[in-house]
Amino acid sequence: MKKVVTFLFLSVFATGIIFSQEAQFLDGILSAGTVKWSDAVTLVLSAADRLPEDAITDENQAWKIFEKENWFKKLPEKQQPVSTAEYSYLIAKSFGMKGGIWYSLFPSPRYAFRELEFRGILPAATDPGTKIDGSTALYILQNALDNLSAAHSGGKS
Repeated sequence: MKKVVTFLFLSVFATGIIFSQEAQFLDGILSAGTVKWSDAVTLVLSAADRLPEDAITDENQAWKIFEKENWFKKLPEKQQPVSTAEYSYLIAKSFGMKGGIWYSLFPSPRYAFRELEFRGILPAATDPGTKIDGSTALYILQNALDNLSAAHSGGKS
């Protein structure tokens, strides 16, 4: 019985640590003036279930997966800020979004931005070249998740 109680206590304690790390990671994104590439990659790949459970906030493991995907012609610097168009492309690629004719023919940040704008995922009057802040990044990601879940459920809530 003592072993069972100890196991349950350690399980609950470990779960608390994981949620604490996730909360700290999200707080860091929200408090940042602009979102850097390493945070954007970790956030989006985590939301797209492309990271192992034990690496949800592990920037290094997320970056390795991002490098292997080879979505961008030139790999950005980890500490460089992300533009709205680049973030849109990262989301589209991470979730395997099918786009309209232009995005299908020319998959790029420009057409990913236009596709997300068309789907109503981006905030109104968003500039593709603007460096994205934390609250906007989370807002766009939440809208993308909502849009994808609605598409998979046939538009039914």
